[in-house]
Amino acid sequence: MAVEAPYGSWASTITPDLFAKGNCKAICELQATDGGCITVHEYGGGSFLPLNDGSVIYSTIDGVFHQIAQEAPPVQLAEGNEKKLRYADFSVSQTHIFCVNECHLQPGSDPENRIISIDMATKEQKVVASGADFYASPRVSPDGKRLVWMQWNHVNMPWDETSIHIAVLHDDGTATNEVVVKDGTGQKATRVFITLT
Repeated sequence: MAVEAPYGSWASTITPDLFAKGNCKAICELQATDGGCITVHEYGGGSFLPLNDGSVIYSTIDGVFHQIAQEAPPVQLAEGNEKKLRYADFSVSQTHIFCVNECHLQPGSDPENRIISIDMATKEQKVVASGADFYASPRVSPDGKRLVWMQWNHVNMPWDETSIHIAVLHDDGTATNEVVVKDGTGQKATRVFITLT
């Protein structure tokens, strides 16, 4: 049963004790009334990733940042180039951030979408996958040796025609030996489960 209460005075089930116990999950809520928006693909792609050490990787129109401690200033890892470079959907290895990158540097042409790596020490970026119209969900395996992602092309949507790719990661943030695990072409839908162990 719903109970009305003045703003900020309701009893919440989310308490400091809940967070102090550990096993805390991060909750992100983006409300249109706050004037927020997601910039990659204009409609999707996570803008932040909380890490196990308590730090956070996040993107704004100014680029990619690593907030290592609450009292410390964030470290900028990539430039936004006046919103011409957009970043989303982060996954990390020991040394690199992997994400979807949408590049709007060529005026009058469609943006270039790709998956890139960002070296957390040197800030050097490398293209890991390119050529498709859209990319989503790059994920590093728990051992840091492989990267898996989804990709598809216009005019299709991800539920129409998506392929799943996996590649071997190297210490320099590059990937080789790319394999198409599931090619989404055709009319018959098939569920695919991938475990990166």
